[in-house]
Amino acid sequence: MRQIDKKGFTPTPNTSLSKSGDLGNKKKKNLVQGFTLLELLIVVGVLLVLVSIVVSPFSSFRNRSLLNIEVENITTLINNARSKTLSSYNDSEYGVHFEANRVVFFKGTSFVEPEANNIEIVFNTAIYISDISLAGGGSNLVFNRLTGKTDENGTITVALTSASTTNNVISIYATGSTEID
Repeated sequence: MRQIDKKGFTPTPNTSLSKSGDLGNKKKKNLVQGFTLLELLIVVGVLLVLVSIVVSPFSSFRNRSLLNIEVENITTLINNARSKTLSSYNDSEYGVHFEANRVVFFKGTSFVEPEANNIEIVFNTAIYISDISLAGGGSNLVFNRLTGKTDENGTITVALTSASTTNNVISIYATGSTEID
């Protein structure tokens, strides 16, 4: 029984196809079905753009969180120095020394390094102290025994290295209390 295709062609059973005939074209069509290098590069490029759009806000959120954590650590260190001074712990005064990339809790009225009692907090590289504005122009904050007051009141500005306009300001009042702005 003969089959008739849509064009009305009836192939004969003994028809042989040459290598350059229809059978060769069918094999070529099967081999060509795939992606070209250009198509792959376009897809990879689009994926990279989408990933960068998604990752950027997360990176900004991470840096802002690091900033808030470091500001809380500094404030805790300042409050700890004031608390130990108020309680006359080891019959001493305590203070905090500020630098661009670290803060140091110290015992006594002046900062000395190295000292066994010092407690140092080194910042993540994404964070730094951009401004130290203490009364007297120094970088040490010392609390007075029994009153907890300080003569070095002022502000400490902690910022992101990638965006210095993104910052938090720690205000230190003459009473020794602190506030984060």
